[in-house]
Amino acid sequence: MAFAQSQLATPLNVGIIQNFKSYWATHFYAVLECLHSHRALTFTPTGLPCYPHWKLRDLRADLPFNFFDQLDSYLQNWGFQYFMSIFLNYKMSSGIVDQLIGRLSQLYNISFLARHTSYRFFLAGSDSVLSEGLLDEFTEVFPYQINGMRPDARRLAQQSDICLVLSFPIPYGRLAVFGEVEGLHGHGLSNESYWKKKLSFCVIAIGVIDGAGKGAYILNTFINDIPRVNLIFERKHPVVQDFQRVLSYMRILFSEGKYTKMKSGDEEFDFFFNKVRQHWDGYTIELINDLKTYCDDGELIGVIPKPIPIVTDIQA
Repeated sequence: MAFAQSQLATPLNVGIIQNFKSYWATHFYAVLECLHSHRALTFTPTGLPCYPHWKLRDLRADLPFNFFDQLDSYLQNWGFQYFMSIFLNYKMSSGIVDQLIGRLSQLYNISFLARHTSYRFFLAGSDSVLSEGLLDEFTEVFPYQINGMRPDARRLAQQSDICLVLSFPIPYGRLAVFGEVEGLHGHGLSNESYWKKKLSFCVIAIGVIDGAGKGAYILNTFINDIPRVNLIFERKHPVVQDFQRVLSYMRILFSEGKYTKMKSGDEEFDFFFNKVRQHWDGYTIELINDLKTYCDDGELIGVIPKPIPIVTDIQA
């Protein structure tokens, strides 16, 4: 199935960037947070004796010269998952979320989803430290049942990629909707073989595909009689290109070190690239927490993950 040719595919309502500082901070934050918190990377600082108090220079020193080239595909995939878990909480993404909730309501004939009072996206999956505590963020899982089966909340929190939590007035509580993110091979989201390996209650899918243009689409799929809503970004879409641009500059930084003279010509982009470069000899968790302060600049409907505690004494 070609996503863009589907009769159910319509353009995604991606908003206009109002705050480029928070926008670029989110891209850089996603890459560094993925490096710091994702357990499944080929090369990870978790193996360093100084972890979690590692520095960018520590990671570069202990690994092959081209290690970031080998990490690139993983960061395109998992790093994009980290990025989307924040980006979809931005005000500029509210149109996307409205479309997503509207589609889910239609597919499952549940009108009350639109009556939520707030929402927030969370990172899911046991392969990330950031998913710890996710079970405390919701009271029920949507859909309530599929083909006579009830959802297993714990398995979903451990084996999915992203979670949308819709909050409702008392007594309805907080409803979790789980999904998958494919930042590299989004075409798999239309294949039955892909979903055979996934949990049935993952009814949201976000993917990047090799499209002919720069579009972003929303569409419904019905695979194994399970309705799902897909958010599809073509690889040339500006949001995807911007994320890959950050990856390319991080590759240069790890190759040339803190004395690299690379500049993009974009004032806001260069501000954060220089911030990362200048923190080469500092603790990465301090840099990550600093980047978060720029992400939360009045642009978020939800909130980003809590800051990572900074322990100055390793023995503490």
